[in-house]
Amino acid sequence: LLVFAEGVSGGFADQVIIANDIWRDRIALRSISPSKCSVILNYPDPDIFHRRVTTEKTRDKLILLYPGTLSRHQGIATAIEAMKLLRPAIPDVEFHIYGSGTDEEWFREYAVNQDVDDIVRFNGVVPIEEVADAMAGADIGIEPKGGDAFSDEAFSTKIFEFMMVGVPVVASDTK
Repeated sequence: LLVFAEGVSGGFADQVIIANDIWRDRIALRSISPSKCSVILNYPDPDIFHRRVTTEKTRDKLILLYPGTLSRHQGIATAIEAMKLLRPAIPDVEFHIYGSGTDEEWFREYAVNQDVDDIVRFNGVVPIEEVADAMAGADIGIEPKGGDAFSDEAFSTKIFEFMMVGVPVVASDTK
């Protein structure tokens, strides 16, 4: 029924905008002519996400940062587990998390259970300009997408945002 509705909707449209090549190819195979499909990736606002002078990186800590939705499918639990492994090798490492979501309390408890709640910092929701500043002040951006069907095929705009502020990214190996 959903594929039928997709095809009918596409039939009425002059052009169908799709978020990535994987989804374009899938839709073109099942319901909508490839000639009607255009891929337009989400792209950060360059007025907000750009290189900036920051004094944050002169500190003695190594800051890893994740900005976004706090949902289990985002793979944040894996990043929290990694902190347990990193701490012996990098004693001054911290993982800063910006955002909120349905699983925020679960992640807070998970950090406690992993005994890393002292180096995992939950900063809540802040204005997007402050997120961009925090990203620019980080040493490494983290995009730990999980392996479920959606996460494996979704390109994260966060990767572009980190690149635009000049911060390297550690990202999951997804399609």
